[in-house]
Parts: sequence; structure tokens; C-alpha cells
Amino acid sequence: WRRIAKFHSPSEILIFKQTSRLGQQVTANLLSGRIVVAACEKAFIFDTETNKLLHILEDHTDNIWCCKFSKDGRRVVTASEDNTAKIWDMLTGRLLLTLSGHTHSV
Repeated sequence: WRRIAKFHSPSEILIFKQTSRLGQQVTANLLSGRIVVAACEKAFIFDTETNKLLHILEDHTDNIWCCKFSKDGRRVVTASEDNTAKIWDMLTGRLLLTLSGHTHSV
């Protein structure tokens, strides 16, 4: 990832240049100094103050279409074309739960 823009709103937002190895779909969500960015079948949690990568969330087998923080900021959910949604611990990056059984992309 290479930062190509940074702008200020209620909280600081970083824009990252997509590299060719990440594919076409990129989605992001921001909460209290953390940003989760998903591309292909991985999601990345960054600290927006230090620009450091905190965790790589790897368990999906197809593109992630959506990633969101829980309201309390303790968890991240990713939803994928692999017909699953996954809930992750934001502090450790550990997978907590896989929601399967969907018949289409989540």
C-alpha cells in the first residue's frame, strides 16, 4: 500500500493506491483512528495516526465486498463473495466467528 492522499473531515482519512496484485474491488471503513481496508480475499487494519499495519485478516476464499467496524469498535465484520460473513477481534485480528449457509454473496 502506498498513501496517495490524506484529507481531513471529522476524522483523518487516508486514501491508498490500489496495487495490481489486489484486484479490482477495494472497500474501506473508518472508526476512531483505525481503518479497515479489504481487497480480494484479505482485509487489513491500519492505525491512521501512525500509518502502521496492525492486522491482516485472512480466511475468506473469494473477494470481500464489505467491511465494517462494530459500534463499540471491538470487532470487524467482513462479507464476501465466498457466501460467508466473518467476525474478527479488532485488537488481536483473530477470527471469532464465521457465518455460513448463505446461498449467494454476502
